[in-house]
Amino acid sequence: MKQLLLLLVVALAVAFAVAVGVHPDGLVGVERLVGLGPPDSEASSAKSPLPGAWPTTPAERAENELTKAEAAYDRGEFRDALTFFGVAGVAATDETQRRRASVGAERAVLAWALVDGAGVPDLRGASARERLAELLEKARVAGTEDAWLDVVLLAQGAGLKSELPAAVAAAYDVAVHGGPVERRAANFVGLAGPHAKALRAALAARGLDVPADFEPTFTEPLRHPGSHDDGPSGIGGVGAAAPLKVPRVPRGAFDDAMRRRLEQAVIDERDGLEHFRLAGPDGTDRPLHRREAYRLLKKARDVYNDALEMDPRSSDCEARMQETMRALALASKEGS
Repeated sequence: MKQLLLLLVVALAVAFAVAVGVHPDGLVGVERLVGLGPPDSEASSAKSPLPGAWPTTPAERAENELTKAEAAYDRGEFRDALTFFGVAGVAATDETQRRRASVGAERAVLAWALVDGAGVPDLRGASARERLAELLEKARVAGTEDAWLDVVLLAQGAGLKSELPAAVAAAYDVAVHGGPVERRAANFVGLAGPHAKALRAALAARGLDVPADFEPTFTEPLRHPGSHDDGPSGIGGVGAAAPLKVPRVPRGAFDDAMRRRLEQAVIDERDGLEHFRLAGPDGTDRPLHRREAYRLLKKARDVYNDALEMDPRSSDCEARMQETMRALALASKEGS
């Protein structure tokens, strides 16, 4: 009798284990079948995907892009955030997601325009965080655009990017038409590429204007707010731009012919940048070097533009285009 009971218990245990293994809801589903588990609605709500599970529905994919975008923005990686918000806007499945993507993209493009091109600060013996704390205190007391812009530029130049979202928001909150925030953002319009229209609209929504015939003021000195010398705001100093980077061949969905053109384009860009350096205040034959820099950079820019038409999603190529456009803008007046 004992052996029969033991065999019955073992058989029931095996049957239960098999049921758990084959039921789509696992243990919860089997418990529900035998009256021990919650009803269907409670069971379905109790289920959650595994951490890191790949999103499977359109709504989940859009939410995933929004989460990445908002995290990138909070880290001060505004260009990456703008890309993720753009993808999320296309993937959005409801008005809430579309609104989050739209508002997020507007904030990201405004922030990107403000931090782009910030120079490496001259800290004069102080640590970056000590100097940032000093500038933050002055900005909170003064409450001016110049003061908050100094905070933004120091945080960007010193790599303290987690401080950027709050500082950028404060700078735009006090920005007025004709002020330094508007001028800096307006100077970036010509470098924003496909995001220029969105940047103009975002500035206009804040009462800041970029006329259609706006001429960038690239002759303005770069502010290095880490310096204790007097600068445009009485806080920041004036310094030289950080060295331009040597480019690499952009990656993307290009055919063989375009790859060969890109290989030559990065050589032209590098040579153009070398001529640009030789056209500095200590260089000889400055007009000659500026004209040659303009010619080579324009040649490289045209190839990057063609490559972006072939693969608009190539972030490498977009970055090379923006760097080349920035150098072109500086060389254009004497090179054209």
